[in-house]
Amino acid sequence: MPKGQKKIRHDILSQIDEIRVLFENGVSIRKLAVRYSTNVSTLSKYLSNIGVNTDKPSFFKLKENESIVKNIEQKYLSGEMIRTLARKYNLSESLLRLYLQKRGIWKNRRRKVTDAEIDDLATKYDTNVISEKLGVSKETVIANMKRRGIRVYRSCIDNEIFLEKNFDEIRDLYYIQRISLDEIGRKFKLSDDTIIRFLRKKGLKIRNFYERTSIEHIMEECLIKLDIPYIPQYRYGKWRFDFFIESFKTIIECDGDFWHANPMFYDRNNLKYPVQCERVENDKKKNEFVKSKGFEMMRFWEYDIMNNFENIEKELMLKFNRNWL
Repeated sequence: MPKGQKKIRHDILSQIDEIRVLFENGVSIRKLAVRYSTNVSTLSKYLSNIGVNTDKPSFFKLKENESIVKNIEQKYLSGEMIRTLARKYNLSESLLRLYLQKRGIWKNRRRKVTDAEIDDLATKYDTNVISEKLGVSKETVIANMKRRGIRVYRSCIDNEIFLEKNFDEIRDLYYIQRISLDEIGRKFKLSDDTIIRFLRKKGLKIRNFYERTSIEHIMEECLIKLDIPYIPQYRYGKWRFDFFIESFKTIIECDGDFWHANPMFYDRNNLKYPVQCERVENDKKKNEFVKSKGFEMMRFWEYDIMNNFENIEKELMLKFNRNWL
């Protein structure tokens, strides 16, 4: 067995619980394989060994759940693409299409893609993004690019040039400001996989998928000590939260004093750093989102976690009925 293979397997095994949580929260097996420097088949094997089913379910078995089936049909009739629905419900596109055909509600929604659209988008985005923007399949995009004499991977070359020009800014955002790859991707209109490949070519190390901070580790140790069941790095809607206490419908966030602009140290009406303004605005949106879903939000500052953690522990004990400890 090659030396590197043992190391990769050891790394996967040591992080398999984290990978399982991410997979169960909707992160695709392909993305996880990229993030953890392995391949899909190896990762599927390790997840299967701990009882996680990575196979896409048959749609005909899903028919037993009428509410999900009706939901899929309604979304399809309202205009949502088969590919989007298949990805959302972890189904096979071909089986989903076959089912809709049998129900007599499938429609051929192919539309003619104009040469002007292809010429404009091919110089800016890769085929996946073009497919999403035009609402057609990736195969249709590739066929039209070939017909126009455009190299299918031309946009990838453009991405490389673009990334080279913005390398210093991307490195600063990712390694200094600790901004996530998803946020950087949205800022530069690139997929996070494209950024990962570029950084690896530069010989730079990719952080763990959702790397936790020191204050998150302290909070996690406390939750374990108090025997409070929790889900780390919980994804809900477009937001990700530090901890979710499902039985109490409560979300816990650990906020760094600098990144989230603790009012003890920073005047929120006169913030100097753009990253602080962005995080403060996002925190407000997250609070509103959590409230709208009927959940409760508990936020703890880095200063309090590091200096007054006894008070936080008492608050958690009262909140989650752990007085007997």
